[in-house]
Amino acid sequence: MKLVIRILLLSLFAGTATAAEGSRAYIAFQPFGQTFSGSATALEQTDGLSRSNTFGGSLGFSMNDYLMFDLVSVNYSDLDYSSNATSTSVSTVNIISEVRVGMFGGDFPVKPYAAVGLGASNVSFQFGDTSTYPDIDAWGLAWEAGGGLDLPIGDNGISLGIFYRYRSSVALSNNWHPVSPRRNMTEEQQAIYYSEWEVSYHAIGLELRFGGVR
Repeated sequence: MKLVIRILLLSLFAGTATAAEGSRAYIAFQPFGQTFSGSATALEQTDGLSRSNTFGGSLGFSMNDYLMFDLVSVNYSDLDYSSNATSTSVSTVNIISEVRVGMFGGDFPVKPYAAVGLGASNVSFQFGDTSTYPDIDAWGLAWEAGGGLDLPIGDNGISLGIFYRYRSSVALSNNWHPVSPRRNMTEEQQAIYYSEWEVSYHAIGLELRFGGVR
């Protein structure tokens, strides 16, 4: 986690130093994506997550031919525990700032890039059996890392690409939930309810971008 934060800060510093060369705003959409190889931890149990859809979008600007910055990137995923008999589900809304480093300028037919981002995540656990534990809806820390390939469409600032991200949402605290525990909970059950949670998964899909470096 510390390495991800350092890379993000260094990239932001480098981008600020070169922004005087000229920047170009863009808007991007991720209308279709698939999650895979995910896992979720809650109530001191870890289960695998089933494959699901994910989508989102971002606003940002190109700092130069090699550096792009998503001021805000929002993505949503709705997932299910694949090995939980009570059909527990978990959804995430990540709000992230992201740095992309790649070959965005020039006449390259395909433009590869690497990306790293940091932000906040709203996570909702909906348990199939709520007789003992109420559902959890909480904010945490979100980070992601990955990359992609962009394919320019003509010379009009539009590009179609494939993205890959590893995304993780983790609890900011192991003793805070917006929903209070039930009064009839034992101390042991309260400790389980207040335990740390985490949601992690891989995502791949399509991205359509308007603007940015041509």
